[in-house]
Amino acid sequence: MKRRHSVVAMVLSLSCIFTSSMYGFTEEVKYSENLIPVMTSNAGADGVVPFASSEYGSGRVTYKAFDGKFTGPYSEDSWESATGDGKGILGVKFPEPKRVTKMVIASCQGYSISSWDVEASNNGSTWTNLGTFTKSTWASFEPYAFTFKNDLKYTQYRINIKSPYGSNYALVGELSMYSPLEVPTPVVQPTIKITAPEKVNAGSTFDVYVSAENVQSIYAEALSFLADNNAFQVLNIEEVSDKQDSYSQIDLPTSDSNGVSMILASKGEETGLNTSDTLKEEQLLKITLKALNVPSGTVKIKDALIANDKGIEIVPVMDEKTIQILQVDADVNEDGRYSLGDLAMAAFNKQKDKLNWSTAKADVDKSDSVDETDLKLIVEKILQNI
Repeated sequence: MKRRHSVVAMVLSLSCIFTSSMYGFTEEVKYSENLIPVMTSNAGADGVVPFASSEYGSGRVTYKAFDGKFTGPYSEDSWESATGDGKGILGVKFPEPKRVTKMVIASCQGYSISSWDVEASNNGSTWTNLGTFTKSTWASFEPYAFTFKNDLKYTQYRINIKSPYGSNYALVGELSMYSPLEVPTPVVQPTIKITAPEKVNAGSTFDVYVSAENVQSIYAEALSFLADNNAFQVLNIEEVSDKQDSYSQIDLPTSDSNGVSMILASKGEETGLNTSDTLKEEQLLKITLKALNVPSGTVKIKDALIANDKGIEIVPVMDEKTIQILQVDADVNEDGRYSLGDLAMAAFNKQKDKLNWSTAKADVDKSDSVDETDLKLIVEKILQNI
């Protein structure tokens, strides 16, 4: 049963861990060159920026793990954590998403790490575990290569260090990352998609649809839809999926946007969300908006999280659309105001052939026809200016 909801302004902040087991490759894989450029400061290089949870001192700062020097003394050419519990985080942020499936860690003068997780993220707050690794012995300046399964692209990768080697502090001489050059076809990423018109008239109402694309066995969803405050007014939110029920709405207005945040769940095993070649998307919501008198505005999925029948949570791709708002001139008789006279002139020309119009201004929405839409736009302008 479909449900209708009153207008609300909401934001839902979502966080999750989307886990993925680590597997070795069973076939020979060729890899790229090191994706991380040689660095000379913590500012990074070529748009790639290093980060770490802490730094021990001036000689063992973050970029030292990416300076291309494998055999220098640990006090000068390595990164070392500042905490004596042997834990720490070391990674990089790329300017564009990368698919990393191989890393190399080099020790420094007998010091290194003995257990760590590889993690990836596109937002810096939600991290996907790509694998857990251990190494019980290290030689000085030893490079250690390891691979892991990863079908998606991320902007940030890090090693989350659980225990050290040879010291109470975590040390890394060099860390490098690589993308596969020959791999199976990547998994298509799930998407929370927005379908919206490219252009609307100022003052008009229109519908925007939110749907799930490239999904299999999805049984719960949480999402936030937001529209620019200065461009659109949210009039109504309607669930359009007979497979889903709404269980939560969180009212938290923002200063620059209005919209809806919802948590949805399927009604049973037979009503999971599944797309295919014949069913490209599963519609979730229909949102009715009113366009205001500005040139354009943006509607977007701000946050989203979906979960499958195994309980695995996935952060999908989140869609965003910019809609052009056409300014409406409803002053048909050109007397400087919106009045019944404008409506009368438009009604006189309604359904006439364009060649027989008494005035082109009767075509308020510039659609090459004078119809019900034009008369409604004139009435809206009259009512707005009473």
